[in-house]
Amino acid sequence: MGGQRFHGSNVWAVRAGVLSILAILLVSARSALGDGVELLLHAGGVRLVDEVAERDLQQPA
Repeated sequence: MGGQRFHGSNVWAVRAGVLSILAILLVSARSALGDGVELLLHAGGVRLVDEVAERDLQQPA
């Protein structure tokens, strides 16, 4: 029983640790890749907007 309570209180610490590690990896990958990531994200966003606009145009008014 005591072990479960201890484990339950550690869940948040583990989650915080995992999130901080992911954040560090994301920042380091973004700085390593630099503008490439920004361009990919921008291109993906533009493509998504184009698809939505095209779908709206194809629907009968």
